[in-house]
Amino acid sequence: MGTLLAGTLPVTSPAHAEETVVFDEPEAREALAEHVRAATAHFERREFAAAEAEFGRALALATSDPERATLEFNLASCAFELGRFAEAEAAFLRSASLDPTEAELARLDAGFAAAKDGRLAAAEQHLAAAEAARGTSHDPEVGIRRAELMRELDRLRAALATADRDRPVREAAEALQGGDPARAAQLLERLLAALPAAGITPAEIADLYYGLAAAYLALGDLAPARTTIDRAIAAEPTDADLYAKRGQLCLLAGDRRCAKRDLERALDLGATGATAAWARAELAKLEPRPRRGPLASLYVGGGFDSNPAQSGITDQSGVTSAQTSKGSGFVSAYGALGYTARFGERMAGRALYSPSLFVLTSPEVTELGMQGHEVAGHLFLATSPRTLFRFSAMSSFLLSGFDAPERFLWENGGGIRMDRRTGEHTRTRLEVQARAVQGFEDQEVLTGAREELAWLELVDIGDVSLTAGLRLRAVQAGVVERALTAEDFPVCGAVCDGASYEIPLSYLAPGGMVDVVWSVGPRLGLGASASMEWRQYLDESAIRLALGGAGAGSGGAGGGGRAEGAKTRHDLRVRPGVHAEVGLDRGDHVALMADYSLLVSESNVAYDPDDPEHAFDYDDRQFVQHVVEGGIEARF
Repeated sequence: MGTLLAGTLPVTSPAHAEETVVFDEPEAREALAEHVRAATAHFERREFAAAEAEFGRALALATSDPERATLEFNLASCAFELGRFAEAEAAFLRSASLDPTEAELARLDAGFAAAKDGRLAAAEQHLAAAEAARGTSHDPEVGIRRAELMRELDRLRAALATADRDRPVREAAEALQGGDPARAAQLLERLLAALPAAGITPAEIADLYYGLAAAYLALGDLAPARTTIDRAIAAEPTDADLYAKRGQLCLLAGDRRCAKRDLERALDLGATGATAAWARAELAKLEPRPRRGPLASLYVGGGFDSNPAQSGITDQSGVTSAQTSKGSGFVSAYGALGYTARFGERMAGRALYSPSLFVLTSPEVTELGMQGHEVAGHLFLATSPRTLFRFSAMSSFLLSGFDAPERFLWENGGGIRMDRRTGEHTRTRLEVQARAVQGFEDQEVLTGAREELAWLELVDIGDVSLTAGLRLRAVQAGVVERALTAEDFPVCGAVCDGASYEIPLSYLAPGGMVDVVWSVGPRLGLGASASMEWRQYLDESAIRLALGGAGAGSGGAGGGGRAEGAKTRHDLRVRPGVHAEVGLDRGDHVALMADYSLLVSESNVAYDPDDPEHAFDYDDRQFVQHVVEGGIEARF
């Protein structure tokens, strides 16, 4: 039979179960042996309660001290395995008193039981008693067991020391939360003064200094608070929260340079949650320039578009597609890859590449999909801590279709943006952009220019962010000439054979928008948005009759008569929406996103052959479009 194993006194077999015992009565000896065999089998199957019962029956039949010592030892082993450490300790001690030759091992195991019960003094006393009985045991496991007990005592001493530290730490935290920072500081000062030279980690020391700095800060004692947080950082120089706390102290002391340095360091070290949000908000007040270093993001998603004829290249060009308005699924992806560098105290530069992909899955509208590639350079100039200018240059190349992509547009341009912090929670943004547009092949009519002027107000209050503003867009492009037949406009009849419809694409579009985002929790954001745009086209759309045509026109500019129904188009486009974002990691690097948007378009171009006002309209620009999308985004 095996002896006690090394470790926390788990045993595979009880000790001494195979020792030969001489009994006066053969029947009693046989009964005792049977109980020991049954107990041993139960013990090996880890049926400790059953083994304990059998060892107890065997003990009742034992007639000598060595017999009882062995059985008491094994009963103690069962009690230990069942978690009754005090009973196990007492039984080991009884075994030691009954058989001095095994006293050393029994007292060591009594110490183990006391240590498991959390009684350090008793365990140390049993170890000392085992040392006094040293040499009485012939068990080879005794030396191993002594080393294991000493390690267990070291672990218990460390745990008790930690508990002794935790008590004043808890009291200090309660005092600080209860509005008594003086008592919190007193408790932590006393604890730090009594710290042992060993047995405490740098992180634990840093936590204590952090708490003491918070107490000093609550008392308004900035100098000792700063000294204390410096000691915390010296103990744990990679803790982001410590740098954020020192940044706060620097802000209170009016040291902007120190605050900016430490808040940026906190973000570089991976500050998360409320700490990261606060650090970013404070940095925006101290340093309007973007942070230096690489940046990257990638979004992949998909959804359903109820009116895909208005999407993709149609949305880009403003030229109505003749495709069906039947709904379609879609896949979208976009990303960014760039680097930001700072120059001196006022300037920064950023190079950025941004690819995008939009694919409609329905075969009827696949050709409306597109992909884009844009490169941009930005130069930032901070004229003051409150004002930042951004000068931009960009070039983008768009392809249409998916199965066989074709060149669609090439845009080149630039812009100027100014951000000015106007208050504790408010910023104003002014931006002007201009682009030269080159249309390829069948899209040459899109060649022209695009300009945009925007005024935005941004408000951040607690967990809520609000953006609202006005925008004016100008689009200069050519005129689409669409060949007609009599079937296109029944009211026109044969007069329209050989005629063409002139559809101007240039327009002015004033509009406005509002967007609200609520950070419900550290990883959940909800938002709602709405935008409105009025598109006023700059020229009339009309049918130009073929030379010699008659009857349908009312006369006008151009080489031929113009059909009735000539009009200047105007559209009102309203787009409300809701969106949600769920962060998947503490660093806010990966998030699930969901969006729903509704586009309602009202227009005076709304073809209806039974309505004289719209019988000659070239399209029905009154429509509704629902878009639902979900995806995942990674950003670094």
